[in-house]
Amino acid sequence: MKKSCLLILAALIITGGVIFRVFQYPDLNIHVLELYEDAARVDEGPERVAHLNEKYYYINGGKITDAQSGKTIYDSGAESINVCASGNYIWTAEKSEDSTKVSAVDGEGKVINSYSLPVAFDEFVIEDNIIFCEVSDNDLDIGNIEKYLKVYELSDNNTFKPVDVDFSDEVMSFEMMFDIVDISSYSYKNIRCMKFSEDPGCGIVMSYNDGERLILSGCPPRIYTLNENEMIFSDYRDDDDSIVLYKYDFKKGSATSKESVIGMNIRGFNAYFSGFFDHSIFSGSSEVMLVAQDTASRSLGKEAPYNISDEMKRHMYDYLLIFDTDTLELKSGRKTKTFERIIYADAEKAITYYKGNYITYSISDWKRIGKTAADEIKEGGSYTFELCREYVFVFDDNSGECINRIAI
Repeated sequence: MKKSCLLILAALIITGGVIFRVFQYPDLNIHVLELYEDAARVDEGPERVAHLNEKYYYINGGKITDAQSGKTIYDSGAESINVCASGNYIWTAEKSEDSTKVSAVDGEGKVINSYSLPVAFDEFVIEDNIIFCEVSDNDLDIGNIEKYLKVYELSDNNTFKPVDVDFSDEVMSFEMMFDIVDISSYSYKNIRCMKFSEDPGCGIVMSYNDGERLILSGCPPRIYTLNENEMIFSDYRDDDDSIVLYKYDFKKGSATSKESVIGMNIRGFNAYFSGFFDHSIFSGSSEVMLVAQDTASRSLGKEAPYNISDEMKRHMYDYLLIFDTDTLELKSGRKTKTFERIIYADAEKAITYYKGNYITYSISDWKRIGKTAADEIKEGGSYTFELCREYVFVFDDNSGECINRIAI
């Protein structure tokens, strides 16, 4: 009898341990910067990694640090700065209430030139000493934010002059889900700027080096790829949590669309998603890859978080959705395990974080082709992953420090 009681007690302890492990949800925040619109990542700010002359630098607050040596090469003294690498310099922008200090800093941290521009801005690109700034006007009384473009020519003697910007070349006018959208364009050398609509709240999309880098205004439509030949973008449908994909052919001057492409097809993969992220994680000549997510509440009586969540305890699945750029059809979809977050993808492979490891999969068959320990990721932590060229950089959100870089 005593032996039977001991066996029952042991069984209960083992069962309780299994149940505890099953319901022990990860206490982690995993934020993949490339998936978010600028407006959705206010806390993190713009990109923190710059590539200059085959070296990488990262920004923490107002400082620039050499990613290889860990040495701080430049300290602006400001609480925060934004950066853009162009030519031989890392260009820094320090915003105040109604102006922005812009400085050209070399790879050793020496300030070569400095300018005080009469507008406040966060996002900018520079091409041949021409700076393109996305400026916002906030009308708090009516809750509108209007974005517009300012362009300045910067001289070597710390002076500048404004450049006239004329969005007069109308590219297209078309009807989306609820609005008729007019698009006009302005170009200078390798920078193409597209302005969507005249309504407050809509703004500028800047394409740098023919689509190598997009700067988006945070308003619909969502732009996935923009180059000299075409533009692929989407609009959201509230009634069935789906999107409509559009493609505009610049040479033909015409637009095509694919109705409810996620809403119809994602369920063909036996999947349900709570929401999809704003940016494409990869855009190539033949495919565009989006990431959708399914979330869960895991709290009695509470609903799952709306749309998307960085909290891994809310995570159910990530879905990698691969669309054909010619037909806009969903070619294939890949589904992760519960608590597995997609942090990178391209035409050949995808990298995820899962249970203390970085897992690499082949896109063609979703078979595991690599595994690396993620020792820097700690329970209770919050982390941001940011892509720059051949690395994914890992930032500790509490310290702001770069704690790893993952070769891709």
